[in-house]
Amino acid sequence: MDLVEFLASLGMAPAKITRDDYWYICPFHGERTASFKISRKLNRWFHFGIGVGGDLIDFGIRYYECTISQFLNLLAAGPVPIARHIPPTDTGTVKEITVLNSRPLSSSALLNYLRKRKILISVAKRHCVEIDYSLYERTYFAIGFANRSGGYEIRNAYSKLSASPKDITSILSGNSVAILIEGFMDFLSLVTAANLEADYFILNSTAFLTRTLPLLQSYTTKLLFLDNDPTGDRCTTQAIASGPGFQDCRYLYSQFHDPNDWLIAQPYGKATLPKIL
Repeated sequence: MDLVEFLASLGMAPAKITRDDYWYICPFHGERTASFKISRKLNRWFHFGIGVGGDLIDFGIRYYECTISQFLNLLAAGPVPIARHIPPTDTGTVKEITVLNSRPLSSSALLNYLRKRKILISVAKRHCVEIDYSLYERTYFAIGFANRSGGYEIRNAYSKLSASPKDITSILSGNSVAILIEGFMDFLSLVTAANLEADYFILNSTAFLTRTLPLLQSYTTKLLFLDNDPTGDRCTTQAIASGPGFQDCRYLYSQFHDPNDWLIAQPYGKATLPKIL
């Protein structure tokens, strides 16, 4: 399970991102300067303030103040609850992302960012909005992709964040085909390249796979467009084992990490995936 996505499911956003290093205000106690680092490449954390670190299990037992077995039972039970208390910073306030407003996508900077990701603007405007949000007493603007609980996935050229509540996004039109995909950029890429007639389920975090699979059981055909990495392998295996009808579609972009990486390698506006439905 990806540590960055796990912290996002708890409503925690990084204070800064440097390549594969994600820096956070410490989840265990208050501080002014972010000293809690996750190496996404290694999927391990280290807190420089107290000189300790580890993996997801080490984080969970410290964060929830529980035993290993208690934390594993908590993970197995489904959606992971936020801790009993959220530690304040030294100033006595909790730093959170707050979405201030939303409007149709129009910023030239955001539209250019989408073009660099080879997303058709018409597709992005259909499924996303432009938002203003505050973080650490500063205001920013970004692309917002809403989930079913009222939270947002937040993207611009410099940030990859989430505004709580964190949840999946479902885009339903009454089809008998369901498509499961990890992130909203991959969803926009798939619609740009194929625009398949299906009900879409965007995880927004692989931590939500367990809660999403029961929603797919009534569909006769279930297409998996997950990432080509160990986490994508694990999620694909788990989905296929959960019941009949699942198809692993990663062969369509087997030389790339995910659908957006595949799309970026194609000419803008001319990318098409083979017909699979």
